[in-house]
Amino acid sequence: MKMKQRLLGLAVAITTVLSGAGVLGAQPAYALTDSQMQSIARGACGSGYSVVHKTALSTAGTMYLLYAGGYNCAVNVKNSTAGSYHTTSINMERQSDYASKHQSGSFKTYAGPIYLSAPNQCVKYWGSIVTSSRDYLGSSGWVACS
Repeated sequence: MKMKQRLLGLAVAITTVLSGAGVLGAQPAYALTDSQMQSIARGACGSGYSVVHKTALSTAGTMYLLYAGGYNCAVNVKNSTAGSYHTTSINMERQSDYASKHQSGSFKTYAGPIYLSAPNQCVKYWGSIVTSSRDYLGSSGWVACS
């Protein structure tokens, strides 16, 4: 039941954000604000997660690293490419033992969330959005070390 409520809440949040940005209407071009994209990332990760780092993928999207209760959550939120299916990926690695998580697929709004336990440990995250005209790539380096 909790999962259904979380998914319903996330669907409502995404629909609200995308509707307000013109994504669901007839307008082909739009851009989400950073605040809207962070809201999508927080909704994907779940209650209690806060953004601790972000890395832009040019105008195509932004990868967000969030943290709560010893767990990192990473999400790659599409911006100028949202609303269309593109190969989108998000990866995260813990520095202490190089344990990693990843997700890749054809997504309309975001890739993730992926979770990795790393209290007081450095993590890095990287990802991509691949369109027919360009590959958008990004990496954070080691962050969130405390």
